[in-house]
Amino acid sequence: LMHAQNVEKFEKFKKCHAYETALKFKEEGKIRHFGISFHDRAEVLDQILTEYPQVEVVQLQFNYIDYDDPAVQSGKCYEVCRKHGKPVIVMEPDTGKILTMVSQPNFNANLVDERWAELISPDNTKAQLVNRATQGLYPPGSTFKMLTVLEYMKENPNTWQDYVYNCNGSYQNGDYTIKCYHGTAHGAQNLIQAFANSCNGAFAEIGMQINSEKFRALANQMLFNSELPYTLPYNQSTFSLDGSSDDSLVSQDQTLSTALGGLTKGVSNLELTNAFAAIANGGTLMKPYMIDHVENVGGQTVKKFLPSAYGTLMSANDAQFLTHLMSQVVEIGTGSAMRGASYTVAGKTGSAEFETGKETHSWFVGFAPADKPKVAICVLAEESGSGGAVAAPIARQVLDRYFAKYGQ
Repeated sequence: LMHAQNVEKFEKFKKCHAYETALKFKEEGKIRHFGISFHDRAEVLDQILTEYPQVEVVQLQFNYIDYDDPAVQSGKCYEVCRKHGKPVIVMEPDTGKILTMVSQPNFNANLVDERWAELISPDNTKAQLVNRATQGLYPPGSTFKMLTVLEYMKENPNTWQDYVYNCNGSYQNGDYTIKCYHGTAHGAQNLIQAFANSCNGAFAEIGMQINSEKFRALANQMLFNSELPYTLPYNQSTFSLDGSSDDSLVSQDQTLSTALGGLTKGVSNLELTNAFAAIANGGTLMKPYMIDHVENVGGQTVKKFLPSAYGTLMSANDAQFLTHLMSQVVEIGTGSAMRGASYTVAGKTGSAEFETGKETHSWFVGFAPADKPKVAICVLAEESGSGGAVAAPIARQVLDRYFAKYGQ
């Protein structure tokens, strides 16, 4: 699908390499459909069909959240995400429909020719050509505690309810010191409270108790280190814990770091959206997709895309357990930005350190309503502070508009 604003733009557009290549591929049968989207529809359509009868002109109808203006896909997301470099994904967990995918900073596709040298310049640090939602890899921070707590529960099915950790703001293990965010002393924490308050000390202790090989297997089961069921370009996340290391110090460092979400290469927004959408859907991941249907020039649907299941990532009981813990994040923990909404939310915040001296990346990932999820959402704000203070309020704005428009 290519874009031209009007006939004048289309004349220039026909000379570009991408347009010529698309026509060539169409003639060789390498692509089935070649579409032009534009504003002056009738005039440009007539010109295309007259000059290039071999071209099928089709329209791709995307899934999208229709906020106030149906013509503006993801408008509210772009509005609330413009300040920071951040990706946002909103998806239906029971179908896999991606309703919104935002990557900021972005670029104007109509000005690529004029701005190409600037966009690819080594001096350009904004990386507008990277889709941060699928290709950006970030340390997951405390969002990864979802896996740590699940593994601990699975290894201690009869005793996890008895877990207590007395947090004084830091955790010491040999030469390693792990501090809670801003050194907060949480006091006595059971497992639910430790997860809700994102207590690093408690999860460092838990990380040293769980079996590293089983932990890695669970991460693989959740599609870390794996290909995702997604057809467009993305970068694969990496789970770095190596239980086979002979160096006890290296192994200890890996265990502590991984239990708290310190992966070597990190995860994408898409990866976390998939994981939490599976939780919302009772453990089953639906294949994410963006296009609802394809129409021909007459408005007839020539192809319809339907939901399909990828598979089961966890049991329904495990999904229910995590949903309860994530609900507590909102009710008593770091997800306070979601309190008082007309809908319930289950989620997890994250504040991910990535470089000494720089502010943390801010995460929020979850779904709503918590009891009967309609949407899963994942927000990352680069170098913006804590997940509860930055990413969660952004998610709240998006969810508020969604439920105001569509109800629960």
